[in-house]
Amino acid sequence: MALRIKNKSVLVTGGANGIGYSCVHQLLLKGAKIVAILDMDSVAGEKAIQKFNTEFGRSCTFIISTNVSKAEEFESNFKKAVEKMGGLDIMINNAGIANDRDWYLMININIKALIQGTFMAIDLMGKHKGGKGGTVINMASVMAFAANEKNPVYAATKHAVIGFTRGVALNYETTGVAIKAMCPDVTDTSLITNIKCVEWINHDKAFNDIVNTPRQRPEIMGKEIMRLIEEGTNGAIWSNSLETSTISLNIPHFTTWGTPI
Repeated sequence: MALRIKNKSVLVTGGANGIGYSCVHQLLLKGAKIVAILDMDSVAGEKAIQKFNTEFGRSCTFIISTNVSKAEEFESNFKKAVEKMGGLDIMINNAGIANDRDWYLMININIKALIQGTFMAIDLMGKHKGGKGGTVINMASVMAFAANEKNPVYAATKHAVIGFTRGVALNYETTGVAIKAMCPDVTDTSLITNIKCVEWINHDKAFNDIVNTPRQRPEIMGKEIMRLIEEGTNGAIWSNSLETSTISLNIPHFTTWGTPI
């Protein structure tokens, strides 16, 4: 189920900044053949492309400006990217926002687009469709396992990512596509600096509490996501934080939880 990154074709959503950018860099350091970035931030994306192509001395990356919350646009640009790469081996569903003031958009990006990206990748790479298999990485969060009064909808979207990832992973024998998830703790990216909390709390105080929380560097997450690709088993749920090394989360069956009442 583990997969070597060297000479593979990879697509990363939200790859122009933050954890996604770090993933693209690490993929290229690992010898990926080519990496496609689908991201709305075409300015940052073009800068990233120039940097990577210069650093690695070849045309190893490209960007297609894409709003993943628009399903038809996402599908069309996914197909364009795969055609340009000549195939797909790894998909990283990284695009996400943390905006409980615009929770409808957040659900579209954090859940709907992630599901769409996963299904498109399976449809393309799946052995049941004549493909050779592959790997999909879904970005979740430690908030998938916590109550969050400041951003309850954001936390709910990450709960959904875990449930979806674990369920789809059960189809591995049919599809040959390993589905895994990473759950970062607070990371120093624009998602944090642009965070919007629910409207009924003091946003300024909540924002200050969040931004003053110790944050890990996205470079660390990029390296750990490479480990998840190459070492993680199908259905693996990994987490990483400043306080602990990367751990594999073992989620018990619901019948073992709680106390009889």
